[in-house]
Amino acid sequence: MSTGERKSLSWLRWQPIKFSPWLLFYLLFVFISVWLIEGFHEQFLHGGTLSAAFSRIRFQRPAAPFMLYFVYGGLANLFLLWFTFFSRSPRVKDHDKFAVFLMLSGALVGWIILLARVAHS
Repeated sequence: MSTGERKSLSWLRWQPIKFSPWLLFYLLFVFISVWLIEGFHEQFLHGGTLSAAFSRIRFQRPAAPFMLYFVYGGLANLFLLWFTFFSRSPRVKDHDKFAVFLMLSGALVGWIILLARVAHS
């Protein structure tokens, strides 16, 4: 390889979006855990049963999420980023790297839009 050439990333090419079982399990785990954290937090604040807490969440959506969402989301994303791109695990395939890249790129665009709207208002 000459000094002017860069090594291309084999996963960074257009390909079918597929999820390996580990990635599906991770996404399902994170979704369910966020859902349960919200339910237990609502139950802690207002008491009652967990079912009543989920009912309150469904019909009376809180105005802003609490700080635990940001901490948990940040740690979950950092772990996913490390495991996918830096751990060199044999479970991670090129299509997993591509899917995670698309998910995190979409999340970044969402954050930029959110921050632009907050800054503008």
